[in-house]
Amino acid sequence: MPGLVLTRCTLNQVTLMLSVNVEGAPVRFRVKIDDAATMKPTSARFVPHGTESFAYTFVGNTGPFEANDNHLFNVQWRSPSGAQVTMPQGAINLLFQRGTQCP
Repeated sequence: MPGLVLTRCTLNQVTLMLSVNVEGAPVRFRVKIDDAATMKPTSARFVPHGTESFAYTFVGNTGPFEANDNHLFNVQWRSPSGAQVTMPQGAINLLFQRGTQCP
């Protein structure tokens, strides 16, 4: 699903709200910061019955890295069983304090 990735200049606590429509098998979502740290909780599991909408909130913490406050937030999802899952729609909303070291 394109569009579930953001780069923002952030500092301290970050809250990412995920809203998706999914259908098919159970599915797990997680959010990685800079392809390293996983936001809390480490994953959220959804079990759709038909096509259903889910929303979940993830929290994390960011700080400067090499004098730069830009961070990549990447929503990752997969089917733990390998069975087919479809996500026709998804959106994220990021709440954050703007960093001070933004190029």
